[in-house]
Amino acid sequence: MFEKTAKRIICTKPVKKYFKKKVSKDRKLLTELGAIYPDEKANQILENYLIRKISRLILLVSFILIIVSTAVLANRGAAVLKGTSLLRREAGEGDYDAALIARIEGKDYPISVNVNEIYLGEEDIDALFALAKEEVDEVMPGENESLGHVTKNLVFPDTLQEGMVSAEWSVSDYRIIDSNGRIKEEALSEEGTVVKITAKLTYRDESLQYEQYVSVYSPEKDEEERVEDLLEEAILIADEETADDENFILPDKADEYEIDWKEEAKNTAPSVFLVGILFIALFLYHDRSRVRDEYLKRQEQLLIDYPGFVSKLSLLLEAGMTIGKAWEKIALEYRDNRSKKRYVYEEMLIIYYRMQEGLGEREAYELFGKRCALREYLKLSSVITQNLKKGSEGLGELLEAEVRDAFESRKSLAKQRGEEAGTRLLAPMMMLMIIVMAIVMIPGIITFSA
Repeated sequence: MFEKTAKRIICTKPVKKYFKKKVSKDRKLLTELGAIYPDEKANQILENYLIRKISRLILLVSFILIIVSTAVLANRGAAVLKGTSLLRREAGEGDYDAALIARIEGKDYPISVNVNEIYLGEEDIDALFALAKEEVDEVMPGENESLGHVTKNLVFPDTLQEGMVSAEWSVSDYRIIDSNGRIKEEALSEEGTVVKITAKLTYRDESLQYEQYVSVYSPEKDEEERVEDLLEEAILIADEETADDENFILPDKADEYEIDWKEEAKNTAPSVFLVGILFIALFLYHDRSRVRDEYLKRQEQLLIDYPGFVSKLSLLLEAGMTIGKAWEKIALEYRDNRSKKRYVYEEMLIIYYRMQEGLGEREAYELFGKRCALREYLKLSSVITQNLKKGSEGLGELLEAEVRDAFESRKSLAKQRGEEAGTRLLAPMMMLMIIVMAIVMIPGIITFSA
């Protein structure tokens, strides 16, 4: 489907003209494409390359558009604020946080409002008191570093252990801390005040009292922090007043401040779009890099096949064939038994067809060396063309010497590839060594520390 669409796009004159002009400037790309697809005409190679590239680009753009559309639809369905009301979930569906912005006297205050589920009756709770007390010690300090120096509001959760244990809170001095854990700054002193906090933990019909002592100090707050505290207090009061209602009615005032509510926008579509643009850029870079990699693989294959190719020519010449007949035999045998593309024999077949069309042998062998574009093949074509005038006499000995040199070069290439593979394995080996050392040393360190 994408290839058909790409073909239609390529067939339009403006697009075809633009892409051909763009690609034709990259001579290196055209050379590499011609080497990778030696049996295709230049125009056909360019057209096929553009079709493949555009079809992949269409696929990538379609995928990005689907993701962006999904993000837009998700953002549309995410609105929870209706006027000044937040819709509560049914009992058992759980709580959720609504990201809102409270506008007070022209200034926006971002705030996250926890909307509890509708309470239909008393909860049946299961829990272990020991775990509940540990959770109290962890949760109650809130943003304070410790209970020994409290300057911010404490956290009095209604339930513990994921709702299995209910908690009722009381304090020894409500002038300092109210039943919600909020600190009353007007009653505080700089020397600090010790307050006893009692949590009544209930598991079905059984309960226990858990007491903690905290030292409360007067915090230093600016105007913005004071407004945020008033805002949170107003939301808590509104939550308590509408706990049994279907809607969470947000407060319109926080102390003397008027509040205008609006929902905080969470539109992820622009971010997804930018990521999509990045992927398109990476795709275009990768596509050019892919052509380069295929060309390098082609050159490496030519080097690997060179000794065998020269050896075949040498054997056929020793058997009494002319260079032209030997060339024809190797090329046609490859054509008739082709199972896997080997670039050297593809090039031989192209040269054979060109000679059948009337190209002279000397020019054909020179063209072969140029098309392969490697030092070894250029040297071979030079040896062949220099010996054409005096026939094949002496050419066999020269090819035998070339075979010996070629196999030595192949050994050197294999050794180089082995060294490169060993270098690539060095990093994983280092990681394995570190892991083994950690496995050996950590138990010893733990035993020594104990």
